[in-house]
Amino acid sequence: MQLAAAHGDAESECDLAIVYIAGRGLPQSYEKALVWFENSAEQDYAKAQFNLGSLYANGQGTSKDLRKGYKWLLLAERGGYKDDQGALQSLTYQMTKEQIAEAQRDADAWASARPHQVVVK
Repeated sequence: MQLAAAHGDAESECDLAIVYIAGRGLPQSYEKALVWFENSAEQDYAKAQFNLGSLYANGQGTSKDLRKGYKWLLLAERGGYKDDQGALQSLTYQMTKEQIAEAQRDADAWASARPHQVVVK
């Protein structure tokens, strides 16, 4: 898995990040998980986008950033990722309408800058 992640495989990058969060086989590190989720999310991997958004929203491995959290959770939802816990909905109660609009613009800009090839898994 680490080798595949190091070679840019989005699913392996996401899986490695999950291992870092769990601390199974590797020392627990939200900071390293954030890096691997970000690498995977940038490849339009919806599961990683969801997890990255959750880390930003909760301030795990980074400072809390609701705008970035919302952006990544929204991209994951648009990519077909099922949010059974209502993380995106929960953020709307913590943000102003202006913050939500900014995060939506961020998500739109991110999506329009990339060829569309969503990976859900």
